[in-house]
Amino acid sequence: MKNIIILVSVFFISCTKDYKSGTKSYLINNTNYQIVIVPYFKNIVDSTMLQSLKPFEKKQVFESSVMGKTLSPDFGTLLQPYDSVLIIFDEKYRSKHLKFNSDSSCEKCIGFTNSRNISNTVNYTKTITAESKKSLTGYFTYTFIENDFVEAKK
Repeated sequence: MKNIIILVSVFFISCTKDYKSGTKSYLINNTNYQIVIVPYFKNIVDSTMLQSLKPFEKKQVFESSVMGKTLSPDFGTLLQPYDSVLIIFDEKYRSKHLKFNSDSSCEKCIGFTNSRNISNTVNYTKTITAESKKSLTGYFTYTFIENDFVEAKK
């Protein structure tokens, strides 16, 4: 009986592996400027989510292994609970990215539906690197472009 329990346990453990999907999220800075990403929750900076990118740097900012055939979540999903995300270029030019249910508006604010909002998962490029019947492996990328700097500088 003990051998049967061990055999069944090994079978289920080995099968579970097939149901796991792996995802990563990258931020790419395709500008000539240092970028700092500052998430705010109730007007307080969450330093655990703070990210800094050098000019032309690609940085992995998230990795997850989830059950099922999915690549979710991505870094944008992790930013959605925050009130806003401040993007700072070269320590002086700023743009504020608003969350999905924000009703505030301001100069230099990037609304959630804007194609440049870092919190909106639609704005991430999804790449699948491996796929099986029950799992996916891949990554998401969000790329800062020169126009992001130009808009923040206005």
